[in-house]
Amino acid sequence: MAVFALAALALAITGIYAVVMYSVSQRARELGIRLALVPATRTSSDLVMGQGLPFVLIGLAVGMAMAVGVTRLLSAMLFGVAATDAVTYGQVAAVVTSVSVLACAVPTARVGELVVRVLKAE
Repeated sequence: MAVFALAALALAITGIYAVVMYSVSQRARELGIRLALVPATRTSSDLVMGQGLPFVLIGLAVGMAMAVGVTRLLSAMLFGVAATDAVTYGQVAAVVTSVSVLACAVPTARVGELVVRVLKAE
């Protein structure tokens, strides 16, 4: 179960990273213009993370609701922990959120590089 959980987490990280990176690469020109025109209080991390994290939080809420909904199926497979253990749900939410923030942070760090590359190509 732990191996499958780690595989699922790795797939989630890869998927989030790929979607956010693709979005950043498609919006590189727009992000460059926004960064040039918007006051210094707004950074590239606000623009990119503000786009990616709401979807992560919605997915986390839906996933937690589904996990609570299938507790009867889970209870037969769990040993030493209750199917409705709040601490476990909290830890899972913390891990998924932190990994998702990391997956969104890597494309955010590359915004400047992508903007320069797109502007040089034109």
